[in-house]
Amino acid sequence: MPELNFRNGYFYGVCLICVVLFIFAIVSLGDTIVDIIYPHQYIEPDIYLEKELRYEKDFPELSKEEIKAMIKEKNEERKAQEEYNRKRRIVLSLTKSILLLLLVIPIYLFHWNRIEGN
Repeated sequence: MPELNFRNGYFYGVCLICVVLFIFAIVSLGDTIVDIIYPHQYIEPDIYLEKELRYEKDFPELSKEEIKAMIKEKNEERKAQEEYNRKRRIVLSLTKSILLLLLVIPIYLFHWNRIEGN
């Protein structure tokens, strides 16, 4: 067992921090993988439902079919934007997790080898 001094204490501290960061990166990576496999189900907020009810007042010249078509088009646009945002969030989360793992592992190995090298 290496002797405990300030230098080794520093290296042990850095190793401990790396292990904690490694755990957070693995949990984040797992969360992102679960989000890819089982995407979040979207539930329409009340704001959108209320907005749909106001279309008849806002556009009295349109027929009910035209209003329904407009509502459907708006909903499709919103859902497409939400899907884009979900995919973007997944890519960002995967990138952060992988980069953190790629940074933490070499730093940990370097410091652990310095402790063992004494």
